Amino acid sequence: MTSTWRLLFAGGEPIDETRRRLRLVGESLEGRIPKAGRRIALLVSKGGAGLKFLCRVEHFDASELRLDLILPIVGDAAAVGWVQAAAIGDHVVAELVSE
Repeated sequence: MTSTWRLLFAGGEPIDETRRRLRLVGESLEGRIPKAGRRIALLVSKGGAGLKFLCRVEHFDASELRLDLILPIVGDAAAVGWVQAAAIGDHVVAELVSE
């Protein structure tokens, strides 16, 4: 069974030159507990084009319905471009890749 969530981008910050922390929120996370280390496929849109990135769960805050992900950006121009253009409130879809 696939777990898919429709979420909103709530912010992010650099971890280092190769990774970025992303914060996603949404009511579709209610009752779910994505565990740290799990892989997530992040489906986003930039300029009308659909993009897909693989991330890892860093933390899930059940009280805030917030999912913190780590997105590798080194050598991925599309990821860098999306991260730079992402705005709070942008819609994203997150799909659990590994249990």
